[in-house]
Amino acid sequence: MAAHLFGAGRLRRLLGCGCGAAVVTVALPVFATFSLVTGLLPSSGTGGVNQVDAAAGVIGAARPLPPGGFTVTQGFGCTSVAAEPAPPRGYTCPPDGAHPGFVHFHTGIDLAAATGVAVFAVTAGTVHVVWSSVGFGLHIVLAPLTPATPPVAYLYGHLSGVSVSEGELVSAGERIASVGSTGNSTGPHLHFEVDAGGVPVNPCATFPRGYLVPAGVAAVGCVAWAM
Repeated sequence: MAAHLFGAGRLRRLLGCGCGAAVVTVALPVFATFSLVTGLLPSSGTGGVNQVDAAAGVIGAARPLPPGGFTVTQGFGCTSVAAEPAPPRGYTCPPDGAHPGFVHFHTGIDLAAATGVAVFAVTAGTVHVVWSSVGFGLHIVLAPLTPATPPVAYLYGHLSGVSVSEGELVSAGERIASVGSTGNSTGPHLHFEVDAGGVPVNPCATFPRGYLVPAGVAAVGCVAWAM
């Protein structure tokens, strides 16, 4: 599983991220709801927000950043930001006629915070430390200890430094890195992403209720609308 997850991390690095610290408009994508329990994309499809199924038992109760110390500056989903990649498999952009320019896709959620702010593991697992001068820059791919089908990986991008070593086993809530602005980034922030079977899914279900309180966060989908 580790080899697969590292491969997924490499793919995410190559796709890159047009992430920044400014508020960006993001729209909800159209696709089938994904379940980590069944590992299936229903053929009928349903509109709405892709959620990681908490029943899979791999969703961490910990927080990636200290609560109250960040602002959501870019949400998950279809976007007009040209620096972002095309939609991954399973997604279609734009979601409707009201967003004709939303043909790109942001694969995670951006949490703007000061450089050096502590970053934490959301679940126990093994870390893979990756450096790239582009894309996610210095980033960590966290492979959970609890098995899931399809396999899950958490990606922490644009870090200024790491507190762990390649292959190290970490506990939920343990500090693993510091917020930064490495790679394709316009300001210090954490790009937090959840991949299931190599496909990015909405990270909203990873966070405890009430964690995404900052102004500008839509109630559905971890979507940050332009202020």
